[in-house]
Amino acid sequence: MSEFHHPYNFIPVTGKINNESTAKTPYADIKDGKTHVRHDLWQDGKHSGRLIARIRLETPTIVGGQHEKVEENGVTYVKHYQRDRKIAIPANSLRGMIGSVAETLSQSALRILENKQYSVRKPVEQGLSAIGLLKRSSTSESGLAILPLAASNRLTSPLWLKVFNGFHVKTINVCGYEPVSVHKDNQELKVLRKIHGSFLDNADLQSFHEPNKAENKNKAENKPKYYYARRLSREEKCLGQASQNNILTAKGYGELPNQGNYVKGILRILGIDNRELEIPATKKYEFFIPYPPDFKPELIPIPKSVIDRFMFLAKERHDDDPKFPLLPQGYTNYQPTAGQLVFFDIQQNQEKDIEVSEISFSAIWRKLLDDNSHDFFREIEPDVLPWNILRANLTPAECLFGVVEVLKDNKKREGYKQARDLASRVRFHDAQAVGAVQLEAESTLKILSSPKTPCPAMYFHPKGERGELIKKPELSAERHHPNGRKVYLHHPKAEIEKHSKTRYWETHSSTEELQQKMSCQPMCAGQDFYFHIDFDNLTMEELSLLIRSLHPNMTFRHRLGLGKSLGLGTVQIEIEGLFLINRLERYSLDGFLNEIRYHDVFLGTSNTSATWKDLYPAEFKSLSPTAKSLTDSDFYKTTSLIDPPTLRILQTVGNPANLRKDVPVMPPLLKEQTVAEDETFKWFGANEHVNNPKPQALPAIQAGAYLPVLKRINEPKDEPKKNKPPKTNASAPKPGNHTHWKGR
Repeated sequence: MSEFHHPYNFIPVTGKINNESTAKTPYADIKDGKTHVRHDLWQDGKHSGRLIARIRLETPTIVGGQHEKVEENGVTYVKHYQRDRKIAIPANSLRGMIGSVAETLSQSALRILENKQYSVRKPVEQGLSAIGLLKRSSTSESGLAILPLAASNRLTSPLWLKVFNGFHVKTINVCGYEPVSVHKDNQELKVLRKIHGSFLDNADLQSFHEPNKAENKNKAENKPKYYYARRLSREEKCLGQASQNNILTAKGYGELPNQGNYVKGILRILGIDNRELEIPATKKYEFFIPYPPDFKPELIPIPKSVIDRFMFLAKERHDDDPKFPLLPQGYTNYQPTAGQLVFFDIQQNQEKDIEVSEISFSAIWRKLLDDNSHDFFREIEPDVLPWNILRANLTPAECLFGVVEVLKDNKKREGYKQARDLASRVRFHDAQAVGAVQLEAESTLKILSSPKTPCPAMYFHPKGERGELIKKPELSAERHHPNGRKVYLHHPKAEIEKHSKTRYWETHSSTEELQQKMSCQPMCAGQDFYFHIDFDNLTMEELSLLIRSLHPNMTFRHRLGLGKSLGLGTVQIEIEGLFLINRLERYSLDGFLNEIRYHDVFLGTSNTSATWKDLYPAEFKSLSPTAKSLTDSDFYKTTSLIDPPTLRILQTVGNPANLRKDVPVMPPLLKEQTVAEDETFKWFGANEHVNNPKPQALPAIQAGAYLPVLKRINEPKDEPKKNKPPKTNASAPKPGNHTHWKGR
C-alpha cells in the first residue's frame, strides 16, 4: 500500500469560540473573591459532587510508574504504577488525558507549551567560509576573540579585505579519503576509508589546538603541532588544491635538505576514525592552513551573544545524540576554548566596528530561527500561551484544572507578591481494577520516534491553508501558523487483531540500539478499571465541559500511556454516574442528621453493572434504575464552553472507524523501506526534493470524513545516497531523529 496514516495529526488552536476569546475570567477578580472560582467557601447554585467512570482497555496499554535501567547501554524497563501493591492507573495520567481534551474543546490556553527556540540546517550557500583561531581577549565581551587565518576566494567584500589587510591566506585541501561500498543489513551503504599511504593515513595527526600553558607546563607532548606543505607556484591555485603526500610532519620537514619550498602551517582535521557512520560519504578533504610568521591580522572581538547562540545549538544537537556536534579530531568538548580552530563570519556593529557574528566547528551547520514556539502561537491569539505575566484573564480549562504562572527571569506581575497560581477544583483519583490485572508477556517496544521540530511538513502551515510544504529556513511566525494540538490516531482494529499474536508494538530487533528502547509488560486488552473525580463550585457549563471531556460521544476513544504511536493505549471511557452534593445543605443541622449523602443522582453513559459496587458502595447504593439519564440532562447538553467545530473534529479523529480501509497507521517510510522502525528520517529528506508527486505536508482533519493520508515516495535518484546514521529516541517531544548532514 502506497498510502499511510501518520501516527498523529493536529486539532487547530484558535483561542476563540464564536469569534470571541475564551479568556474571560479576570485573575484579579479571582484574587478579590468576586467570582465563583474559589476554594474558601461553597456557593449557592454551583455544583459539587463526584463522577465515577470506567476505563476499558481496547488495546494493550502501559502506563508507566518507575523507569529502571539495569545495564548502562541496555533497555529501560518500565514498571507498572501500583496502588496498595496492585497495578493501577495513576490519577495524574488520567488528569492529563482528560485535561488535554478539555483544553481542546474549550479552545483554552495550552497550559503546557515549552518556549522552544527552533534551529534549522543552513543552506549550502550560507555556509561559513573563513577559519580562525580562538584567542583570549580582555577587551572582548565574551573574553574570546578570533585570529582570522583563512578565507575562501569568494570573501572579497571590503569588510573581509579589511580583516585580512588585503593578504588572504587560503587553505590547501588535503586529500586522503575515498568512499567504499559495504554490504550490511541487505542495504548498500556508503562509508569512507583512508587511502593507504596518503598523508591522512598518518595515525598521529590532530587538529591544531593551543594547550593551556598553566595546565600543560613542561609537557612536550601537549605543545602545538605544526606541519609543512610544499609552496604552490603562482600558476597553481591554493583553494581546492588536492595534496596527498606534499605535507610533512615536523620530523619529515627537519630531514629535508632544502626547506625553502615549504611553508609552515596547521591542520584542521575532522577525521573518520570511529566516525565512519556519522560522516557523509561525499567528504573528500581535510584542511591545511598556512601560518606564515609575517601574517599577523588583528583580533576580532566575539560578542557574548554569539557564544551563547553557539552553545544553545551545540547543546541542542548533543542532547539529541551525544555523538554530535562532530568536533575536529583531538577536541574533547564543544565548549569554545582559546586555542581552537573554528569557522566564523563577521559583521559591523552599531558603532561600525567589525565583530564576529557567528562561529561553528563546521562550515555548514545550524542556525536559529528568529521566532520561537511561543511566538508562533502568540500570532494566533496571545491568550493561548501558558499563563504568564502578560496575560490578565484565564481560560475555562485553566479555571477548572488550575494553573501555575510561568515567570520570566523570576519577575512577578506588578501588584503581586508571588506568582499568580490557582488550585484545581477537580481532583482525579487512581483507576483501580476489580480483580487481578492480566499482563502481556514482556517485550521491547519499537523505538518511539517523531520528526524533530520545527519540521514544517508535520508541524506548520501557511496562514489560512493546510497541505502546502514550507521550506524550513523560510519558517516565520508572521507568515505561518502551527498546526495546533497534537492528537494521536488509533490503529485499525483489523490490523491490531491481525498482528495480535506477533505483538505489533514490539521491536524487530531485540539486540540493536537497546539504550534507546523500553521494555515492558502491557496490560491486556479487555480489562476494566474504575476511577472517580471529585469537584467543587462548578457552574453548569464547567461541569458539562468536564463530562464531555470524559465522553465526547459514543464512538470516541481516548489515548492513554506509552506507545500511542505504536497502537498501544486505546481506551474507552464510560461514565457510571454523576452524584451531586448540596454542600450548603449538607453542612446544616438537618443535613448532618440526614443519612443520604447525594441530593441528586444521574445514570451515566454506560449500562451500569454491579462490578464496581465494592469500590464505591455508597454511590452504588444511591444509583437506582429509575435515576435520571445524564445524557438527557443539561449537564451533558450545555455547550457554551465547547467550540462546536472543534468538538466535531475531535469526535472524527477519536473514532477508529474513520481510518481508511487497508491503510496502515505508521511512520513515514520510503517505498524501498520495509521496517517501520529504521531510518524514519529518510522520508522527510526525500520529501523536500521530490517533484512528482509534489512535496507533501500533513493535511488537515475534516470533520465527519475519513482521516487524511500521506503517500510513500521513492528516494530521489539525483540525491547522493547517505550512510546510515544512528537512531534516536524521540519519546520525549523532543522530537529528533535526523542526521546532521540531512539537517533535520
